[in-house]
Amino acid sequence: MNDNNYTNIDTVVDNAIKERLGDINGLPDSARQKIRQDYRVFFEAYLKIADLKKTSQHINTEKRDAAGFDPDIIEYMQHFFSDYQNIYRDFKSANRHARALIQIDRNKHPQDFESQLNALISGKNDFTEESVMEEILT
Repeated sequence: MNDNNYTNIDTVVDNAIKERLGDINGLPDSARQKIRQDYRVFFEAYLKIADLKKTSQHINTEKRDAAGFDPDIIEYMQHFFSDYQNIYRDFKSANRHARALIQIDRNKHPQDFESQLNALISGKNDFTEESVMEEILT
């Protein structure tokens, strides 16, 4: 892919995390590594889909969201091969777990924090309808 915006995937991943989740530096190393891993895998799949759709050279920069993703390609990923569907689900799950983890005060609620940390790292997908709707709307 020749798009100069994507020459440093780590920078793109870090920027996307900051845009979608905020500052994750206060989270444990294991959480930060899991989040970065899921974002990197998602972004690499995103680029492959963009290439498959022959849009990677012509992505409309006005359509990109704040994190730099084209919503049409993300929508396509949800309906593409099962591997990409799993990557998309893992990405969404990591975002939900990370947002929940960031909101927990680990000093006041250490058990809740540990439980949410374990859910993030394991990639559990047991969310209520409310939390799924909240994720869709954000």
